[in-house]
Amino acid sequence: MSSEQNAEELDNIIRNELLTPFFQPIFSTHRAKIYGYEALARGPSMSALHYPRTLFQVAAKQHRLVEVDMLARKIAIRHFKQLGLSGKLFLNVMPHTLFQNDFREGATLEFLHQEGVDPQRVVIEVTEHSHINDYSLMRHALDHYRRMGFRVALDDLGAGSAGLGHWAELGPDYVKTSHYFCQHIDTDLAKHKFLDYLLEVSRNLGCEIIFEGVERREEYETLVALNGNLLQGHYISVPAANPPQDIDQVQRDNCLPVTRGEHSYEQSQLMEFMPMREAIDASSAEESSSAGQLNKDAAIGAETTSELSRCPLASFVVF
Repeated sequence: MSSEQNAEELDNIIRNELLTPFFQPIFSTHRAKIYGYEALARGPSMSALHYPRTLFQVAAKQHRLVEVDMLARKIAIRHFKQLGLSGKLFLNVMPHTLFQNDFREGATLEFLHQEGVDPQRVVIEVTEHSHINDYSLMRHALDHYRRMGFRVALDDLGAGSAGLGHWAELGPDYVKTSHYFCQHIDTDLAKHKFLDYLLEVSRNLGCEIIFEGVERREEYETLVALNGNLLQGHYISVPAANPPQDIDQVQRDNCLPVTRGEHSYEQSQLMEFMPMREAIDASSAEESSSAGQLNKDAAIGAETTSELSRCPLASFVVF
């Protein structure tokens, strides 16, 4: 489509509120239940702006990004309520939309009040693949929204510029890992060790990690063996306009194993992961053979943990 046609299609979508929210469940392995849902906007099915990447790219070019962003949230909240979905609602937001002149403070809170949804059930996913240049301004904005009752998730840790610096500076309630880290974690020792480390850091900071991109049973089982709690991905459920609402439906649709409690598997099931654990132990022993290298690694780890522990533990809120 030409630029003019895209602009006309975008205007039609905004004027007639033609966005459809798809919801993807986030599953809690500790509680053996659906923890919440991430809302994902879709344009009309036959439209060139159906997929969110194209939709938001055109909106940015037409200087209507805030309008589309707010409409996506409004529609997601409305359908979340109409479907009677349980748990938390995760809404995506691009940080720079917070600072636009036409951003209307309190709009999302108003949408929630209209639908009778408790703001404490809403988590804003800060989605950012470009640099955040002013952390003090971002923290000020998030502190303002925190007073409304929202929480905040840092999306795509490890993708683009969303690294440990964002985590340390913004102090989110949740951190969502990039899809990359879950791919083939059952056979990738480096990813396994890295996510194990992130879980330790998150526990020290009182922050929950959500593992995105769980596509295979082996990845799911490996994350459970790591004591990962919140998992999201196509293996659990694909995004849908009418998503599964309980664990029984998820199991019927996807043959998802039931996990209960913090130690979800019987010892016999955990034996499947012994080769991976033995590899990790062997790797650790090899590292320990050099005292100088071990001390160096320990110093680096302590410095990183110290930096992250200074991050304020707060429940953030957003519009």
